[in-house]
Amino acid sequence: MGYFSDKAKCKKLKDYLVHLNSTSNNFPEGYLKHHESKIHCIKCLIQCYEMRGEFTPKKLLEAYIDYNTNRYDTYVQEMQRFGIVPLSEAQQLKNILMDIKFLYNWVYYERITGF
Repeated sequence: MGYFSDKAKCKKLKDYLVHLNSTSNNFPEGYLKHHESKIHCIKCLIQCYEMRGEFTPKKLLEAYIDYNTNRYDTYVQEMQRFGIVPLSEAQQLKNILMDIKFLYNWVYYERITGF
């Protein structure tokens, strides 16, 4: 199916994460914060490859696609409980769509995109 073995895919993701966190990068202020959800996806993908269980990158993508919008009310309640201003529903859905695009490109093309 893929070009790389799972071990090579995991290494590619880990190397990219190291690159992002390198002090030699000249990213503008707030760049990594803006891409925080994609960085989280990379960490989840690494866990998928390290655990070698039923939790696969493809299942992670499917979980994002099957996101239930009825969870928004619960999310708002949890954020308010901790005194955090929640994202608007539109912003949260936009972030989920960006994550789906990122995961799709990884699962089917083994490309890291969106940075």
